[in-house]
Amino acid sequence: LEQPYKLAGSDNDYMDRDMVPLIPGLLIVLADTLGDLSRARAGGDITAIQEISSRMAGQGSTYGISALERMARCVERAAQAGDSEAVSDLSEELNNMGKRYLETLRATHTEFMTNNNKEHL
Repeated sequence: LEQPYKLAGSDNDYMDRDMVPLIPGLLIVLADTLGDLSRARAGGDITAIQEISSRMAGQGSTYGISALERMARCVERAAQAGDSEAVSDLSEELNNMGKRYLETLRATHTEFMTNNNKEHL
């Protein structure tokens, strides 16, 4: 089993090493999901927020980004409980976290590709 890959600019964020080459696809999916989340938040659609946060949790799980998965599950649970105040607060936090991960993942992929290209020269 390979060691997790440390995300660029982070002291304690990791993802599955095997998934790092797939980051470009995750960036597209995560950006789309964040757009969906913003629209659902703007419309106050708790059912949609629940579905979208479940999707984000799955993305976090698939790529081994446990902090994103955990936050998305918190939003999902608040939505299931119908706690609109918690959904509002937590979904804003999830949105901000997702945006930070977009930047971190871009930097991580660049770093990974640069390091792998050096190894193959």
